Amino acid sequence: MENNTKSNIIQFPTREVAPANNIEATYVAGSEETYGQFIITRSMSTKFDQPIVRIAKLLKTGRVKVVSNYRYPTFERAEDAVTNFIQYHEARKASREAEAKAKKEFKHTLKVGDILYSSWGYGQTNVDFYQVVKTSAKSVWFKAIRSVREENGYMSGDATPIKDSFVDEDAKPDCRTVRQGDYVSFNDRSLSKVDEGRSYYYSYYH
Repeated sequence: MENNTKSNIIQFPTREVAPANNIEATYVAGSEETYGQFIITRSMSTKFDQPIVRIAKLLKTGRVKVVSNYRYPTFERAEDAVTNFIQYHEARKASREAEAKAKKEFKHTLKVGDILYSSWGYGQTNVDFYQVVKTSAKSVWFKAIRSVREENGYMSGDATPIKDSFVDEDAKPDCRTVRQGDYVSFNDRSLSKVDEGRSYYYSYYH
């Protein structure tokens, strides 16, 4: 790292740490480096004679928001703090990029005739079933279907969907985008594909 009384601009992620014999001089002289939308400033505390690392974020409004401003007992600890900050944000960036790529490339496997279910409730467990009647590359259309309910416990039992037994034959199908994992969000609940031949627990109270 260049020892400069004004500023040191470093390009990331190929970051080079200053040699040990230059670290102290960097803090004493004071320096700045940019990392994305962050400004990392190094300086010295005149009162405690210890290194200070100040990290600020440049907002879209043009204002600067300080996100970190700490004094450290040693120069090594101060540099570790800078490295950890950068590594954390590099990991977040990589994670966001991976999520965006996976979302873009995701293709659902739901097909017409598949049955979806939702298990929900507070104090009791409700279970609803829906059948897919139409699909597209990103979405599915579905309608509510009936189920056979077998009570086998105290105010509880198992529910099994009945394929093609629509609650309302003339009802307009609901349409939702399919999320990663082949589930859809509907009425603040998640609908997932039913495991073939499986029944689902329900309970109720008078």
